Amino acid sequence: MTPALADPASGDTVGIGPVRPTFRDSFSVPVWTDAAGATVHSVTATLHHDNDSVPIVLTDDDGTWRTPSRLELTRDGGTMPALGAYVIDLTATDDHGDTSTRTDAGTLDFTITPMFDTVGVNTLSFNPAGVSVGAHRTAASGRLLGLRPGSDVTVPLAGQDVTVTKYEGGVQPDVQVVTTGGDGRFTTTAFDQGDSAQYAATATVDEPDIHGTVTSIPDRPAVSWTPADISASSSPALVGAGQHYVVRGSVVLQNTNAAQSLDGLIVQVQSDGFPGGPQCTTHTDTTGHFSCTLTAIAHYLQNNWSVTATGPFLSAGPTSGTVAVADDSAYHGTHITLASNGTVTATGSLVAPFDSNAVYDHQDTRLEYSANGRTGWTSIGHAANKTSSPSFTVTGAARLTGAYYRVHHELDRQLAEAVGPVVRLARTDARIVGNNATPEPIKSGRTITVSGTLQQNVSGWRAAPGQLVDLYFHVRGAKSATYVTHGRTDSHGRIALHAKATKDGYWELHYFGDGTHFDGYATPDYVDVR
Repeated sequence: MTPALADPASGDTVGIGPVRPTFRDSFSVPVWTDAAGATVHSVTATLHHDNDSVPIVLTDDDGTWRTPSRLELTRDGGTMPALGAYVIDLTATDDHGDTSTRTDAGTLDFTITPMFDTVGVNTLSFNPAGVSVGAHRTAASGRLLGLRPGSDVTVPLAGQDVTVTKYEGGVQPDVQVVTTGGDGRFTTTAFDQGDSAQYAATATVDEPDIHGTVTSIPDRPAVSWTPADISASSSPALVGAGQHYVVRGSVVLQNTNAAQSLDGLIVQVQSDGFPGGPQCTTHTDTTGHFSCTLTAIAHYLQNNWSVTATGPFLSAGPTSGTVAVADDSAYHGTHITLASNGTVTATGSLVAPFDSNAVYDHQDTRLEYSANGRTGWTSIGHAANKTSSPSFTVTGAARLTGAYYRVHHELDRQLAEAVGPVVRLARTDARIVGNNATPEPIKSGRTITVSGTLQQNVSGWRAAPGQLVDLYFHVRGAKSATYVTHGRTDSHGRIALHAKATKDGYWELHYFGDGTHFDGYATPDYVDVR
């Protein structure tokens, strides 16, 4: 808009500057004269809207001419017949009689201004008015009004969209658009209130009689913080490296008058074995209970864990605990044998494979067998490693013709569970039948013959030819038997051995097996020597 400047050459000595709307109900304009010794005498504005024209005599304010008062609608006692955009024409005259006229000098936006109703300093109200750990959802309400220009009269703005936005640091804003009712009031559905969330309402109206954008001051509901205690424990109390343990517990409000719903609190369980260690995040159930599974960290004889709980308006201090973690373990150089007498012997070393300098004394190793090598493992003996050495020797009795064997260390507070290689060992069962010493009775110094048959259980009891068999004599009343002689069985497994009889006692044939057979024993035969 170009101001009407004074032009003495053309006789126009009065200048009119740009119109400056002060508010929607008033405006001002600078006016001057270049005539020597002259002053501006009067300025008249004519406002045009549709078929209406409103003349207004402006008042001087040191060269700036203003509307003498706020413009009001005729219904409010003023001179403006209707709301709308009024085009302003200006005529200015100085006291020398020089006059300048400027049409379409500006526009007065004489329309209703949107505004939010306030109660005190607050624009929004909340239902419920306060939030806490047990009730942290709230709806925002307000009222959109229109301020008529030139007065303090407000009217409700119905059918207008209001955008209510929840702002919270680090969280995507939550936006709801609601429509005002006949009384200008609006209410959102319930928001999930966060610890630092605030709300602001914005409305933009662009209609012939109502124009503008209004935004409320950020507001929030009253907040009630509730202190709480965390209790937790872990199980099992002892685990091996890499195994799982469970931390269980609950969050309990200190204020028993507070709402008891503790559903959905965020619970984080952190293993503090080393920075960046295992952690688990879960949520409480409706009773405040939680459960988290962690993995035990290797190379630490105990893992410290801590629990924190967070939730809207909850102040819960952390709690902590420990779980014993055994070091990794493994068997090295394991060797298992099955002797002919049924004795199983295992040797080797039980070590901590990731710590070459660690030696754990008195670690128990069990010798076990299974029929199928997978299930039903049964212990037949156990022994501890030597002091200051990882080596061990463990024996057990298992006269089994075919079975699987292994060594097994059960989890303890020093070493984790370890299982050695599984081996299958087998021998053929043997026996001596028909052990008989003749003649009987016998005279002292005479030769006695002891005979019997050696059998092996190969798909049934069959003769065992070519096997070495010993003869033993057990004097009556003696503690043990004495070796006498030996021989080999014939093709039918039979054997007859001879000795001189001098004392009363028991004669018996013994078979001490070989690389594939178990021992075989006969039933002793008593002979009376006379």
